[in-house]
This record gives sequence, C-alpha cells and structure tokens, in this order.
Amino acid sequence: MVVVGLKNCSKCEALKEQLTKDGTSFDYREFKDLPLIAQRKISKRFRDDTGGIAFPVVIEDESEYKL
Repeated sequence: MVVVGLKNCSKCEALKEQLTKDGTSFDYREFKDLPLIAQRKISKRFRDDTGGIAFPVVIEDESEYKL
C-alpha cells in the first residue's frame, strides 16, 4: 500500500499516524516526487467536489501507477 500526500498536509499526517497505530505496513510518498505519469493518473482519478485532488490518496496496486 502506498499513501500519497503533500508536505504539511494535516489529513495526510493523521492517516500516517493511524496506519502506524494499526500496524499496517505502507510507504509514504509526496505527490511532487512521483513520476509524471503517476501524477497525471492520480490527478484524473482522485478528485473531490471542488475539483482538487483529494489528499491523502491511498493506492493499493502500486504497479498500476508505476510507483
């Protein structure tokens, strides 16, 4: 599992803390550090009501996004 977020994102930090408490193994990656193809796929698939990307994004299948 990969959690994608932004620097200084309170929701991202809260999710990371919760997953750590639960003992769930995950990798955390910042959106800006991802390959461009992954950024494009995430920006198309994970939009909220306002049109922005709904961070944090949880990705189960890393290979689909070439992470």
